[in-house]
Amino acid sequence: MLNKSVVQLLSMLCVLALLAACGDGEDRQAKYLERAQENFDAENYEKARIEAQNVLQINPKNTAARQLLGEISMEDGNVRKAYGMFLSVEEAEPENVAALTQLAKLFIMVKDSEKALEYSNKVLAIEPDDAQVLGYKSIALVAMGEVEQAEATAEQALALDKGITEAIGVMVQKHFNAETPEEGLAVIEAGQAANPDEPRINAMKISLLESMGRKDAVEAELIKLTEKYPEDRNYAITLSKYYIRESRLEEGEAVLRRHVENNAEDVDAKLELVSFLLQHNSKDVAISQVESFLKDSPDESRLSLALAELHLFTGDKESAIVALSQTIDRNPRSVGAIDARNLLAAIYLEDQNREPAEKLLDEIFEIEPENPAALLARAKLALQDRKYKDGIADLRVILKNDPESEVALKLLAGAQEAEGSGDLALDNLKRLISLQDPDLTTLASAARLAIQAEQYQEAENFIRQALELDANNAALVTDLIRLLVLKEDFSAAGEFAQRLIEKDESKALGYFLQAGLDQRTGDVDSAIKNLRASLVAEPKAVESLTTLASLLVETEGVDSSIKFIDNHCETNPGQAHCRHILGTLYAQAAEYDKALEELNTAISINDKQVTSYRQIAKVYAAQRDADSIIATLKRGIDATNDQKLAFELAGFYYQMKDFQKSSEVYISMLETNPDDLSAKNNLAMLYAEFLNTPENVKKAAALVADLQDSENPAYLDTVGWVLYLTGEYDRAVTYLQAAVDQVGSSGLLQYHLGMAYYKVGDMENAKTHLTLAVENKEARYEGFDVAEATLAELNQG
Repeated sequence: MLNKSVVQLLSMLCVLALLAACGDGEDRQAKYLERAQENFDAENYEKARIEAQNVLQINPKNTAARQLLGEISMEDGNVRKAYGMFLSVEEAEPENVAALTQLAKLFIMVKDSEKALEYSNKVLAIEPDDAQVLGYKSIALVAMGEVEQAEATAEQALALDKGITEAIGVMVQKHFNAETPEEGLAVIEAGQAANPDEPRINAMKISLLESMGRKDAVEAELIKLTEKYPEDRNYAITLSKYYIRESRLEEGEAVLRRHVENNAEDVDAKLELVSFLLQHNSKDVAISQVESFLKDSPDESRLSLALAELHLFTGDKESAIVALSQTIDRNPRSVGAIDARNLLAAIYLEDQNREPAEKLLDEIFEIEPENPAALLARAKLALQDRKYKDGIADLRVILKNDPESEVALKLLAGAQEAEGSGDLALDNLKRLISLQDPDLTTLASAARLAIQAEQYQEAENFIRQALELDANNAALVTDLIRLLVLKEDFSAAGEFAQRLIEKDESKALGYFLQAGLDQRTGDVDSAIKNLRASLVAEPKAVESLTTLASLLVETEGVDSSIKFIDNHCETNPGQAHCRHILGTLYAQAAEYDKALEELNTAISINDKQVTSYRQIAKVYAAQRDADSIIATLKRGIDATNDQKLAFELAGFYYQMKDFQKSSEVYISMLETNPDDLSAKNNLAMLYAEFLNTPENVKKAAALVADLQDSENPAYLDTVGWVLYLTGEYDRAVTYLQAAVDQVGSSGLLQYHLGMAYYKVGDMENAKTHLTLAVENKEARYEGFDVAEATLAELNQG
């Protein structure tokens, strides 16, 4: 018997040995990897992923862990991540058969047949008798049109293993094409014997039997599968759909009911039965069935949601709201209750009832702060309110958790464009296009933003992709022509213009665009001819008429242009734009009475035509009639509610030095649109510069609060100057310096910055900027004298 001290010594040695083993990185990697593989085999992919990632934390180069992570990603449907993992394994071990095999399979999945063939051949160079990879190769060869070689490869695979699904498919197709379906059926049955649990082989057999018209055999095969796999919902659904096609609805319903009875916990099976009843029986029967299921499983939220959706489908919104409210009350913090809140919020929002909807969203966020459906709803509300930053913040959270959310990417791009960040919007549209087969709207938006960013080649690529979806889209062809003109590819542009001319619905546009090409190449006569043709095809073509009037002035004089336009107006008496052009020409000829007559006629035809009010104001300006200018702009604002006219009125009052009336216009604008930053900026500066009272300075400070995050130098200058006036000189310097950094040549901005530096005691910088502020003696501004006096004081000191 060992004494106590010896036992303690041995125990300590064991502990030390264990600690040494735990410190052995290779041993720990092996244990993690073993557990990862066990979880993977048990289809517990999340645990398998964690264990495999533990391996990589110890040794980032462990190829076995990378291989397993790639296979987990394949199971999750994340093909891109899987590709990255398998590729990294291949780079480390170029002859790793497992990685090469998975890459061959992956490229089959994404339909890149050339790459699939390349990787299949890499495996077969190492293991020429790999039946599975021979199957992949046969599929790749079929896709490449090498049918005979594909069939030979498939036969080679099946000689090694009769259960290779890909090879079976190639051979069945061969026999189908050769009208020898019985031989194809023999290939499938041999495959079933070799690989009895492969559902794709079973599906091929059923499909072939259907093509052979052997309905009894199809039914027998489906019944056999439902009996063999009573828990597999897909086989029950397939048999039910067979009965539906054969108009044997009672039997179709019976199959689904039997499956529900055998799988009482399978909610999806119950929902499948409800869907069948809705489509092939009646809404009331479907609702009754869900209610029956709920009696047995009152806490099953998916059934409650299905009941609510059925009520919505039948137009019974009140019953839907009751069902959803009961789901929430039953277990308020459950996943089902969150889903119910989302659906209930959507109902309220559809009814324009925001308050209860927003309350429900707040409840969701209290339980699950990053719930994607709730974030999306809140983002849409923010964008609807033009609160772009709030909407963008929510959309970014969605994309953090789901980088491939197409809805979020599309909304984010739209919000960024509305906010003025076209470059970011374009980047997100490019991501969206890379994730999906893009739709027409996405491609057109990407093209427009690419043009704005002067990325002309990318814009052209987007437009050509869009034209593949809608070859006759005149707007897209127009954009393409303009891009080709920018590239000075006039020949190609002319071909597309001709495409428009050949179609009646786009003939006028085609002639107009061709006229533009003629102008670019200096052929004015041809341009005039094509513009006339455009007006023959469409007498209401505003751009064609406007351009032709301008060209006639250039080539034949204003009188000739007036004569042509006058004749067009007489021929087409209901065209407000024609009268507008004629009035503008008379103004150009200094025939002001006739100009006013025609412009007022244009407004009598269309009192929403903003340009005519503006042109009348210009005529009065030429006559120095200030009262008529003001009356005209007010008349236009009343008729159109156009903000640009309001800006012009406020600006005109400013020029007249009637700062009080100018401020009143901006106040009125902000009552209509409280988020108008330009109006806030101008009103704040009026308060700060010309209506400077302690009360107005406070108002200015409140107005600039929304301008502080802007990158617009005019806004930054206003913020800085208001801060200066309120005594916050250090903060004022920050904003004013940012404004000057963007627009260094402005004397007014230099004056503001110089005075701010003066107040913080930085006399050197104050002198520098005030010197620049008074450099141009001709460009005087409010405060110029103060700038000169302060600079003189600094120079004396």
